[in-house]
Amino acid sequence: MAEIETGVYVSRTDPDEWEPDDEVGGSAHMLFDHGATKAGLWRAGPERPGSPVEVEIPSRETIVVLEGSVRVGVNGELTLDLARGDMTSVPEGARITWDPDPDCKVFWMYS
Repeated sequence: MAEIETGVYVSRTDPDEWEPDDEVGGSAHMLFDHGATKAGLWRAGPERPGSPVEVEIPSRETIVVLEGSVRVGVNGELTLDLARGDMTSVPEGARITWDPDPDCKVFWMYS
């Protein structure tokens, strides 16, 4: 990630620039991080544990599925089966269950 001018970010997703995602497994590549506002790419990969992970969303999260698929449970009441090209946005404080397939890659943003 590089801030090339105030508030303008550019990033190339070189394989070496992905970092482990301690929250849900897999790995992430950050585009920017401004406290509650963040964006980047996430992929499952072989290091992702095979079981679903439940997390509480710290701010609104918007997801665009780029590859593969993911099952997202929202607050134990709704299940979304998302595949390539699908988008969703869940509110701050939602408890989601994240269950991606091994080929899953998404663009995500907290806002």
